[in-house]
Amino acid sequence: MTMLYGVMAGFAEGPERALISDFAGDKYRGTAFGWYHLMTGVAAIPAGLIFGLVWQWQGAELAFRYAGLLALCAALGMHLWAWPVHSRRRA
Repeated sequence: MTMLYGVMAGFAEGPERALISDFAGDKYRGTAFGWYHLMTGVAAIPAGLIFGLVWQWQGAELAFRYAGLLALCAALGMHLWAWPVHSRRRA
């Protein structure tokens, strides 16, 4: 399971950084990456705590289902909110 997570994280990291690079202008690209890594780090602390608490109280299966549901909601939110407008018109 850990190897699968590592592979998935490896596939996700490149597109995340490309998306940041596309949205940030040349002048603010470094700042955008700084904010991205700050927010990722800050969000990881409560995410890990909540995941651990759900695992402790309800078991591993529910913890992973909850994490998967949150990831799906985040992906849907990213698609609806942050996707470039010109990409929506072509589809």
